[in-house]
Amino acid sequence: VISPGSYRTVPVLTRTGRRGGVELVRAKEMEIESRRGLAQTLPNVLLVGAQKAGTTSISSWMYSNNMCRPKVFEGEPHYFNKEVHFFNKIERYSNGIDFYTSRFQHCSNHEFILDATPETFKFPERVRATYEKVGGNKLST
Repeated sequence: VISPGSYRTVPVLTRTGRRGGVELVRAKEMEIESRRGLAQTLPNVLLVGAQKAGTTSISSWMYSNNMCRPKVFEGEPHYFNKEVHFFNKIERYSNGIDFYTSRFQHCSNHEFILDATPETFKFPERVRATYEKVGGNKLST
């Protein structure tokens, strides 16, 4: 089975010999390996919801239980240590993946990395595109 690259289309069955299959697997492994460092700095938990729906209470509990929070850079509002506002603010999203991952580089030793921006749910296409660029192919809800 070869994925057509879109979650909205049906995978295509293909015939390939052992040699072709091995080459496909090696190519995919190399692609994943080349993206591994970048993928590790992306949050693996996105807490999404509506404003005033309890995300602050939930994220506070999660951060107090060893979830890594985003780094706030000089000149940014304090609430960015919970809510990066990458996907929902075009001026931040247009800065690219490096801008987003820089907030989580200090989290490499944490099992869970959290971005608790409530409005993220309004931009699923941006989330999918970002994670696909770094080799993430599984998004779950």
